[in-house]
Amino acid sequence: QNMKFPHEWLSSHVTDAERALAAEWAATLPAAALLTARWKEWTLGAWVVSSVHSHFRTNRVDPAEAEHARVMRAYLEGGLLTAFAMQRVITDWQPDVLLQFNGRMASTRVALELARAAGVRVVTHERGWLTETLYLAENADCLSLQPIREAWSRWRDVPLTAAECEQVAQWLADRAHGRNLNWVAFSAAPGPVDLVRARLALRDGAPCVVVYTSSEDEYIASKEYGSVFGSQEAWLERTAAWAGENPGVDVVVRVHPNTGGKVSTGRNAGQLAWLQGFATRVPPNVRMVWPDDEISSYTLMDIAIASLAYVSTVALEAACRGQQSFLAASTFSSGHGFTDEVSHADEYDALLTSYLRGEGESASRARRIAAFRFAYMALYRYMIPFPLVHMPDFSTSRPAYTSLDALRPGTDAHLDRIVDVVLQGARVCPDPMAVPLGADEAEAAWHAALVLEPAPH
Repeated sequence: QNMKFPHEWLSSHVTDAERALAAEWAATLPAAALLTARWKEWTLGAWVVSSVHSHFRTNRVDPAEAEHARVMRAYLEGGLLTAFAMQRVITDWQPDVLLQFNGRMASTRVALELARAAGVRVVTHERGWLTETLYLAENADCLSLQPIREAWSRWRDVPLTAAECEQVAQWLADRAHGRNLNWVAFSAAPGPVDLVRARLALRDGAPCVVVYTSSEDEYIASKEYGSVFGSQEAWLERTAAWAGENPGVDVVVRVHPNTGGKVSTGRNAGQLAWLQGFATRVPPNVRMVWPDDEISSYTLMDIAIASLAYVSTVALEAACRGQQSFLAASTFSSGHGFTDEVSHADEYDALLTSYLRGEGESASRARRIAAFRFAYMALYRYMIPFPLVHMPDFSTSRPAYTSLDALRPGTDAHLDRIVDVVLQGARVCPDPMAVPLGADEAEAAWHAALVLEPAPH
């Protein structure tokens, strides 16, 4: 509207009778049926519940709680209205493609599902993983693991040039110092290792394993992010039990800062309360680092012999350092060989114990090379730079062009690429080109000479 772009409201495609019908349907559903609510073939409960998780910043939506039930009914009513409108639009307009934002929140998830059911191609966009970049996904919501995994299947065997390796190394340094992010910086800046060790009373000579929890409410409704442990809580309990059986090891649990702290986006009070209770039960060799503690996740990574995460990006970053890293749930960087996973929870203790023996240099370097390739593919091949819009911070955007001539075909290669994806069906992540002879050796030589930026001592 601010850009004077021709538009119309989706609500103009809903009748008064449908409004009354949706209101009555949502109001009369039994509380026990809210999460599985259906309207004919539309599984609206499953489609809108992710919004309710975010609405309350909770991992568990409980229809037995009056406020949860009230809000769930409101989203179901809105979801049914969206479905009525989208069905009418798709039938009347017969569109070739739906371009939409996000795809996980209630209205956009409903639109995504109706378009896919009608055979309409969907392109979902979200903020990219780097500042001023875009992420596009075809026929999927913004959380789907499949687009990145499909692209990786085509790029995993392609070595990086020295310049590309340098870009990943710079990304690692930027992450540690809160630069080039698509959101606020949650972690404190890296600090002296000796001071952090003293603050946490870590013992000289004791191996240290660092556990990074994840802030779950945004993705918990997605079935793609499953875990053999069943839940993050069960995984943490199992890790604490292993620590109790191995008193010679120091274990640090770094609570994700977005769970609830001074820089978090809201507060997941339920998860934070559980973690506070968990802290009272852990053995003495387990230390807790809370969201507002001025301890950098990256200084902890410098201390660790292994980094364990639920779905956090930190597992990829640790692997890029050549460090053994573990993922307890499925996520973008799991299942590719540079992080460790288990197929059954009973295998976990043995894996943790193996970390105490360390990993040889050749295995560490192979892990690092694969992780670098994945990071470069995801960040610099898949994400699309968009300099036509300037973002001074994560929530502010301003057009960086002054004339529509800047948007004409052939003027901006990134915009041309986006148009090709939306209108021509081009792949978001292009196919690999021919690999130069000797590329593997050049990549290996770069990694052999790599010295990653250490935390200050």
